[in-house]
Amino acid sequence: MKTIIRAASLWGVLCLAHFSLLAQKTSPSTTKQNNTMKEYVLIMRINPAPLAPEDLTDVRAKWKIVVDDWTARNIFVTSNQIVQEGVVVSGREGTAHPGSVSSEGLRIVSTINIRAASLEEAATLAKVVPLLAYGGTVEVREKLN
Repeated sequence: MKTIIRAASLWGVLCLAHFSLLAQKTSPSTTKQNNTMKEYVLIMRINPAPLAPEDLTDVRAKWKIVVDDWTARNIFVTSNQIVQEGVVVSGREGTAHPGSVSSEGLRIVSTINIRAASLEEAATLAKVVPLLAYGGTVEVREKLN
């Protein structure tokens, strides 16, 4: 358990600084192309426990390349890091207990909002997400306005 918490904390520290800087770079677009684009949410899941510090450094460097490219192309909108454990509320009584929901050993660690013309284009963009090389998954959903 300590290993999971340590890996998640390290992951959070590395990524939080990076995504905070990236969020400052984004600005609303007024181009005609973006008026026809839809917004999609990429939901990233991974098991951070087996990641070594050098893996996290590698992922961070690769994310910088991807997000810089998406920002230059006006694809990147915003991102959220969700690496710390939280509280899970469940049942009719609203029972709360510390933790997070995981599926098949993976848990949500971040979301990124991007612009794309279609769900297929957004899925194509998601194929370059660095977490995929470390056993992660990316779920792509259209954001409703």
